[in-house]
Amino acid sequence: PLKSDSDILVIVNQQFNLNMASAAHGGFGIRILRGSTTIYTPVGSTTGPYDVWFQATGSTQTFYYGHKTLIYNDDGRPSGTSQLTYKTQARNYNGNSTIDLQYDSAHDLGTSTITLVELG
Repeated sequence: PLKSDSDILVIVNQQFNLNMASAAHGGFGIRILRGSTTIYTPVGSTTGPYDVWFQATGSTQTFYYGHKTLIYNDDGRPSGTSQLTYKTQARNYNGNSTIDLQYDSAHDLGTSTITLVELG
């Protein structure tokens, strides 16, 4: 950051492939970290996070390709102008599915982005 007291607007566009091999529903959550500190935790329940949820009634195997956009104002960052590093982590809702990141519908490597905007 150029200013020590600026907020950082974090815009994540996360590409994914949700594979529900044995059930008609599944989901996952994405959290945002600044360094090793979690700054955004996805909504969830005691079973797990479900920022993204998909259900295909009557199906036993479903693939869901897409992207999830998260926008977060990191107004709790430490003051100063030191370099900051942001990343994402994903976790399944339960054992009904697997999640692959950076995959698109052609099974090629897709692209995810994190855009940072200094506010202040």
